Amino acid sequence: MYTPMVMQNLLFINTFFEEELSLEKKEHSLLDWLQKHPLYLQLHYLSLLTASHNETPLLAFRPEDRHLKTLETLGFSSNFCLISDSPTSSLLTSFGPSASLQNWAKTKKAFYSIPDIDIVKKVQSKSFALSLFPSLEGSSLIFDESSLLSFWNRVKGPKVLKTLHGSSGRGHFISTQDAEKSPEEALYFFQKQKAVSPELVGQPWVERILDFSSQWEILPNKSINHLGSTLCQNSQKGTYQKSIVGPVD
Repeated sequence: MYTPMVMQNLLFINTFFEEELSLEKKEHSLLDWLQKHPLYLQLHYLSLLTASHNETPLLAFRPEDRHLKTLETLGFSSNFCLISDSPTSSLLTSFGPSASLQNWAKTKKAFYSIPDIDIVKKVQSKSFALSLFPSLEGSSLIFDESSLLSFWNRVKGPKVLKTLHGSSGRGHFISTQDAEKSPEEALYFFQKQKAVSPELVGQPWVERILDFSSQWEILPNKSINHLGSTLCQNSQKGTYQKSIVGPVD
């Protein structure tokens, strides 16, 4: 009698997603990325709460027994799989496409389908949005010291420099009336960020009225499809808090 093989569905939460896009060529291991910042390691345990009934959380380390018992008390499953294990016939999904997770999947013979990382980097980059949508008056793509100084002298008053893959208020250089920065400080920021962001986006500093995010789908044929936009709720410092998605027409 033939017994069909049951594929295990694994879920991994990689909140280092944006940072890896700018550094993936360095080929950090999955564990390296998790240990790069305490929050990355802490938040990857969210899979214990967000995994559906047919998904198994993929974790780096075993949680303490008391935490597993608490999950069971709250009605959550305490099942999980460790990255040091050797799962067979597994299907892997993640918070965001990851080159390090792709490498791990290859060594474990797990199926992990993601778009080409270079296309993901393109869509996630601020320069992609700048090239497609109307931009703030005075906005500029900065690619060398000359274009930086030109932007700095042209845009009067408060302004901000942003790295291409910075997120949640990180990777910003802010010059406001309360903390005005010199062109020399801006040039130092540009040089310091070159390794992770060869270009910067320069924008005038504005009063926040509405934050939104465009949503894109990368198809198997490598074409890019615009799905729509979601409202973002951020803190006053620009830290992302949540997204608000409306009804689908």
